[in-house]
Amino acid sequence: NIYNRKEDFYQVVQNGKVPEHDAVVTNPPYSLDHIPRIIKWMVSNGKPWFLLVPNYVYMKDYYQNMLGQSRHRVLYLTPPGRYTYQAPKNVADGAGKVRKSGEHKTAPYMSFWYMDLHPDVPAQELLHWWKEQEQSGGAATGCQLCIGPKALPHNMRDTFDP
Repeated sequence: NIYNRKEDFYQVVQNGKVPEHDAVVTNPPYSLDHIPRIIKWMVSNGKPWFLLVPNYVYMKDYYQNMLGQSRHRVLYLTPPGRYTYQAPKNVADGAGKVRKSGEHKTAPYMSFWYMDLHPDVPAQELLHWWKEQEQSGGAATGCQLCIGPKALPHNMRDTFDP
């Protein structure tokens, strides 16, 4: 079952009303403190998680600190190119302009999936499966799965990544 309601997630957490779930899949707002807040919660939640956020997140001090020991098992799934996002109907942008339905925007930075499937699937097991799929032609074309920021393809890395 999928739970996707228009509600204040942080209020749900604060009220102890988080629904039963096997995993969390989210693309949080990139503004304010949403990204560090959701990472902190997902790490403490103890369930597998998938987080679609900008490439610069792995370079933030808070990111490595919040992950703690789990940083060694976080995987990154990169798309073959930059994602294009579709604006929801009748939602105002940062400047207050109401977006039209179906309006497409490309983010000014690369984004990809950050994932931790612990405790259900060990990272090395998933990597092994992915490599088998690549060899047999079954992996998603152009996508790459890697463990650790140093393994990220260069075209997906943050500008300030040495």
